[in-house]
Amino acid sequence: MKFFRQSYAVSRPSIGNQPKLDVIDQRELYAFHYGVPLNELRMIASWSITECAGHERVLAKVIPSLWKRKGREDCIMAGFFLANLPPATLGEHPWMAFVHLLQKTEPIEMVLEITGELVRAGHDVPSKDWFDAMAQQSDLWHQYAVLMLSKDKSRAQECSVLITTAPKGGELFERIRTSLITPKN
Repeated sequence: MKFFRQSYAVSRPSIGNQPKLDVIDQRELYAFHYGVPLNELRMIASWSITECAGHERVLAKVIPSLWKRKGREDCIMAGFFLANLPPATLGEHPWMAFVHLLQKTEPIEMVLEITGELVRAGHDVPSKDWFDAMAQQSDLWHQYAVLMLSKDKSRAQECSVLITTAPKGGELFERIRTSLITPKN
């Protein structure tokens, strides 16, 4: 955990970007936010996975701690590890591992970023039944299901009832919902 925090500090862009970071994180969604670009974080994750070859379970065990610490970079690193470690190492399918990390409040950008990373890594978006079961858990889980579906718009028609019946969310959530239920010409 200490190694990751030090690597973020070293990978941070110039101090001239600090005012921009302060504006971006004015709602204090994260415990810390260094502003490390995604490519730098991918490089750190890739190096970590390479260095732990044969001992990937060590990284899998770090994922909940990274998520719980709630730094922006920590959450993204947790997502990179979820997406790129073998499911056997995680002990469950990466989508389930991700769902188990989610709490009552998560930054919408983080849910979208990690969902996108899971898709980019080749993990198929779960079935309609999986999302239906998720949505039945609570209003919040219903909204998380819609956000996850936004990364596979081909499923939008199949899951249209789930999408349209989701509880009302903020402006970004509603724009995502609208983009899923309103096909583009």
